[in-house]
Amino acid sequence: MGFLKSIVDPNASSKNRVRQAWDRLQGLPGGKRAFSRLAGMAAPYTGTIVTGTCDCPLFDSNQRQECAIHVSMRDRAGDEVARATLRTLVGPKKQA
Repeated sequence: MGFLKSIVDPNASSKNRVRQAWDRLQGLPGGKRAFSRLAGMAAPYTGTIVTGTCDCPLFDSNQRQECAIHVSMRDRAGDEVARATLRTLVGPKKQA
């Protein structure tokens, strides 16, 4: 029960609770579904307020590079309510 409390209770831990929950659940049978349900319990409005869209460029090589992707969030009326730039690192896959 302490694990569930640490996910749902915002005062239970100062660590990244979402990442910890994902790390613990994603490898278990049904873990991804359980994570999704827990996220919905922690933030019941998830998916009901805004719609996110983005345009991502196609890359012509897998050369290591930083990419800026513009993201826009809109409410049900179509009005933009948030805008952000996602900076992500693109590059070749690590060899196992």
